[in-house]
Amino acid sequence: MSDIPVLPERVAVQCKTSHATGLRRMCTTHGGLAVEHFSQQLVLSKVNDQCPQLCLEYAARNGSWLPGDGQNKWPTWQWSIPPGGPSCCNHPRELSSPAFPRWTLVLGDSRGRFLFSALVSLLNKTRTADRPPAGWPSHRVPVNTSQRHEPSARTWYATSPYKEIFRGDCTNNMLDARHRRGEGPCCVLDFQYGIPATSLKNSSDAQQPGPADFLGLDGVRLTFVWHARSVKTAWVSTSRTLRELSIRAGGRRPDALLLAIGAWDLLLSGGRWSDRARVKVEQSYHLALHSLSVVWPTPPALRVAYGNWPCPNIQHAWGNKRYSQATLETRDWYRNASLRAGYAWLDIEATLQRLPPMRSSPCGNQHPFGAIAEAHTRMFLYAAAGRETPR
Repeated sequence: MSDIPVLPERVAVQCKTSHATGLRRMCTTHGGLAVEHFSQQLVLSKVNDQCPQLCLEYAARNGSWLPGDGQNKWPTWQWSIPPGGPSCCNHPRELSSPAFPRWTLVLGDSRGRFLFSALVSLLNKTRTADRPPAGWPSHRVPVNTSQRHEPSARTWYATSPYKEIFRGDCTNNMLDARHRRGEGPCCVLDFQYGIPATSLKNSSDAQQPGPADFLGLDGVRLTFVWHARSVKTAWVSTSRTLRELSIRAGGRRPDALLLAIGAWDLLLSGGRWSDRARVKVEQSYHLALHSLSVVWPTPPALRVAYGNWPCPNIQHAWGNKRYSQATLETRDWYRNASLRAGYAWLDIEATLQRLPPMRSSPCGNQHPFGAIAEAHTRMFLYAAAGRETPR
């Protein structure tokens, strides 16, 4: 059915440690699944630098939505990437599962938080109906509830206490005064898979992270750093957080960066969309790209910018008129600015234009619920073959 196989359903692997530190909330796990299933060494090859972009374009242009094999009362869907793409892509037929870079960092706002949750679920083979541990976000609309008439995704996302299911500990704090001044620390979520129990500094104390806060050769690390609006003071906090993560990783940079910003810059650029608002948006993105180049003078091997596109006008979906206009007028500019800066561009237009009405996986106010986030993360992994940052 699909070039990327549907991962088998299984009960979520429980965190062996899940705790808040001064910098982040951390979850480590080494049970349930065979570590080697995910720890295949990515073959380092002298691929053309255009390879990730070619893979993303192929996945977007040639992919299609197909019904999956979900067992829930709401049907599941999957973005199918057919065979025949560029040879340098991560062809899943040759792997027991999609290959993950050793360390992937997702940097962004609530859309990035959805993508991070989708990556964790894909790595952990989490069942659709499973809820994440307390403090961790979910990208999936709960489908197994005790309510006779289950609410829509829009109700779930906007109403307490249900909205905490999607937001976890990293909430929309971009308007917090300390954050605006660049004083407050960024919210960080760290999921580390495959750490042996002996790697804890003190095996009897689950509150201590592993040595250098980084995995060994048999591990995969997924990190989310919250960043909403690209203003100078916010980048003070974000840059400090990114440097601290690299320091705690023994000076290592992430192997892959998935950058999901821009939505709040588009929404808060002025009272109405105008040429002046567009200039502010462009300045904000240039600031973001420059700030990241300062944090990592030698960048991660794979850098992907997550595209912007409004939700379609179909059943179960809802959008924002101002965001839609701004997105349509700036999409090409964002893509070209990203490519010039060395980022591949993950264009989400095709996945949303062809989106079937999915109550369990709608597009809501630019958020990729459920299968949409999983489709976008699979496209990201499709472009991740052979990309590993030298030590």
